[in-house]
Amino acid sequence: MTPSEAAAHSFSIKFKADGFEQTGDITSLIQSLQESYETGLPVDVRVLKFLNDSLTQWHESAGIKSLDEIMGLKPGRGARSVLLRDWEKDSKRKIGNDIALLMRLDFSLSRAAEITSLSLQAIYEAATPDEKLKMKPYKSGDKGDPEILFTQGTLMDYWRDNKDLHEQFYHHADKILSPLSKIERQQLKEQLISGK
Repeated sequence: MTPSEAAAHSFSIKFKADGFEQTGDITSLIQSLQESYETGLPVDVRVLKFLNDSLTQWHESAGIKSLDEIMGLKPGRGARSVLLRDWEKDSKRKIGNDIALLMRLDFSLSRAAEITSLSLQAIYEAATPDEKLKMKPYKSGDKGDPEILFTQGTLMDYWRDNKDLHEQFYHHADKILSPLSKIERQQLKEQLISGK
């Protein structure tokens, strides 16, 4: 791994851990941990703290409390999985926020929609078959075709159809990007281009 690649991965690991810290989104924590493991780079201390605290709670309960429950991975009775719950709550906002963030990094709408599409497809592919049935494409009604679920075109339509929310989406992007240096922004952009 080149020094530039290591820097980009280190930034990405931190960025994902920041996402977990700010939102409590366990998928961000998992992605940060996976990237650390796959690249051999250090695990963010916040990820280690969460895992340590969770394992400590489990150990202190003598295994009575499940790790799923402690870590917030197990849905409550009659509830859906964490992935699907997060999906339903955040999918449209996430689409807008992700596209705005990418556009603030000088990606065109077309490229931003393409990158966002790939990210959403990964979430869809990780879902169970039952969860997939509940994930509908934008404007699909009750008869969503999974084959066209998150295409670049449907995401571009969503962006164009929600112009009244652009200011909110850009505000979110600016909050994320404002503390970053020019070099960190470039590293983030390179990371997004590489898809890692």
